[in-house]
Amino acid sequence: MQDITNQINPEELSDNLDFSALSQTGHQTFQINTGHLFMELLKKWKHYERSFLKSVVEDAFITTLAEKKVYRPIALPPEERANEIKRLSERYALHLSMIHKSTDAFPFPSFFLVEDPAGSQVIDFSASCEVGPLDQHFPLFFALQLSVIDFEAVQAFLNAQLLHSFAGDKESFSHFLSRCSRRYPALFTEVQQREVEDFCQSLSHPPSTEDRSVGKAEEPAAKGGFTLNRQVLILYYMLEHLGVNRTTVSITDMARLAQGLTGRQTASDKIKNTDIYKRLSNPLKDTTQGGFKEDLMFVRTQFERLGLTAIADQLTREINAKD
Repeated sequence: MQDITNQINPEELSDNLDFSALSQTGHQTFQINTGHLFMELLKKWKHYERSFLKSVVEDAFITTLAEKKVYRPIALPPEERANEIKRLSERYALHLSMIHKSTDAFPFPSFFLVEDPAGSQVIDFSASCEVGPLDQHFPLFFALQLSVIDFEAVQAFLNAQLLHSFAGDKESFSHFLSRCSRRYPALFTEVQQREVEDFCQSLSHPPSTEDRSVGKAEEPAAKGGFTLNRQVLILYYMLEHLGVNRTTVSITDMARLAQGLTGRQTASDKIKNTDIYKRLSNPLKDTTQGGFKEDLMFVRTQFERLGLTAIADQLTREINAKD
């Protein structure tokens, strides 16, 4: 993820979007949890603009946790409790002083003190707190969640949010995604933005007849025994040994390259529905009903003929692991 500037677009409307018609139902996979997000930010905060985390993200954490009254339990007698609050207040001031002196420090402390009708309360940002569309800062937390997950999980995350947070309302979710990408443009990496765009396109364009038929049967072998599965494996090993990082490169882009090289499934309207895309998503998964070892042996032979021993040796290890 690249260093981020211009984290928020001031011309976009506020986070107070109207989600009154939406309801959350059932168990949520990929539920957005502020505690999990905070722990991820502690590890990856240098990917973001420091001032953005301090001025925007910290305020969202404080507001959300205070509204939901997610407070640290302090089960002490009144006098001892007051002393504990005083100690934490002094500790907070010390943390702030250290943060101001060092640009290498996380931009805000891990807790905050707020006033409540019941007295002073402590908010721990690492505390578990689930958020949904009806929460004021849900768009920000959604964008942050999208920015910290692996790009290969983006589609599953979006599908889960569509189903559970937006009750399957494709139009509302598509509008929401558009608003998020405009309001927090730098939280969407180029690869993630492309995944989001592909997802939005899939909402408005259902799979074609050819797409729905893809995957029902293995394509016939091309001349020389080069089945689609073997061609995908060859591309996978070549890209790996060329140093392509699968965690930062879009599978969609790899699938388009495979289409161009193999000439297969090029007429598909939705590349994510093709066998090429599905196999590149998990190239070492056996989808051949027992013929995967033979595919590996075939591919190894091709690399051996070219003198590419490093790739051939890796394939030998894969083959031995199947025994």
